[in-house]
Amino acid sequence: MAKLTKTQQVINKLLELGYTETQTGGRKHRCFTHPKMSEKVFVGNAGAVRIGRCITQSFSHTERFHAKYAIK
Repeated sequence: MAKLTKTQQVINKLLELGYTETQTGGRKHRCFTHPKMSEKVFVGNAGAVRIGRCITQSFSHTERFHAKYAIK
């Protein structure tokens, strides 16, 4: 069985944590929201994780997210 990509690993973890995917205007990032959080989580094509109200005001959390959930 093929190894999951970093992007797919991040998405699977977000879905496991209760996030749901929402529509975005672009194709560069996928957006996820959680009912208890006001900020959105954006996942890039290479597994990059950004958190903020919108993509232009978001901050990178890639290293912390990957380390916390052992994504390699």
